Amino acid sequence: MSQHIFRSSVELQNSRESGLRTLTSLSVRERLARYGSSALSGVEHLRLLVGKDSAVDTLLGHFGSLKELERASFQELRQFLTRREAEAVIAGLSMASVVDTEEALSGPLDRAEAVYRANLEMRCFRQEVVRVVLLDVQNYCITSVDVCKGTLDESLAHPRGHISSGDRSCGRRICAGA
Repeated sequence: MSQHIFRSSVELQNSRESGLRTLTSLSVRERLARYGSSALSGVEHLRLLVGKDSAVDTLLGHFGSLKELERASFQELRQFLTRREAEAVIAGLSMASVVDTEEALSGPLDRAEAVYRANLEMRCFRQEVVRVVLLDVQNYCITSVDVCKGTLDESLAHPRGHISSGDRSCGRRICAGA
């Protein structure tokens, strides 16, 4: 990699400003191709997924942030997007969680952090969910079952049926969380 020695702070400042002008003058697609996805903001990633700036502006105006957009259901997105666009947005926004979940499930769930990472999609739920995770003797996930959905003051979780079915599938440990 070549190095450049600046003669003065003015030359350094001019170099930074021209670099910023060049970066902002490039289109989103050009910056993605040249610098990779880390050069793009979350909104710019969303613009690439949807393909229409006006639709992205409408989505962000309605939901307020990318975090809230991530919690949106398919039906809510369909109010603003075509079926294909809504599918792309849901897939794009959940990709990081899917990767983390698959990585966590490839190893033993022997720490609270590992169990959390294996169930990241629960962050986007709009209601409380009681999930039972059935583990084998080496703490690898056999299966997980959502036992109850609702609010904690409106529904009772009775996992007896799921736990007994877990006993039949040779599970040795059960992690339950809400």
